[in-house]
Amino acid sequence: MKIFSFILACILLLSVVSISYAQGAIKRDNLRSGSASAQRQAIQAQNQTQRMENLRERGYKEIDRRIASLEKLIDRLSQMKRLSSEQLEDYKSQIQENIDGLTALRVKIEADTGISHICFFYAIYSS
Repeated sequence: MKIFSFILACILLLSVVSISYAQGAIKRDNLRSGSASAQRQAIQAQNQTQRMENLRERGYKEIDRRIASLEKLIDRLSQMKRLSSEQLEDYKSQIQENIDGLTALRVKIEADTGISHICFFYAIYSS
């Protein structure tokens, strides 16, 4: 029974490998055609555009999440009773500066066209 199971597993493995190899050969043959270079460039441009959109959307989502958490923090500070009014205003102003900076970052992400700029400014929530 163990030998039969082993042989069956080997046959299945070989069939999967041969199918994937055949599909890879078909893709390589298609890429070798004359217009393959133009197709590749068009696909790369499309992929880069899609990657930019994904990064922007992810950046917007993280900025919104960070701003929401900072606004919750302002609400919690207002409920604290042991803070003096000076401390409360100081904390609120620091938090508002962070919110303003995140809003400016959102505008900058909207204006940027390069992936490297968006990736560089993406570390939002860790700061």
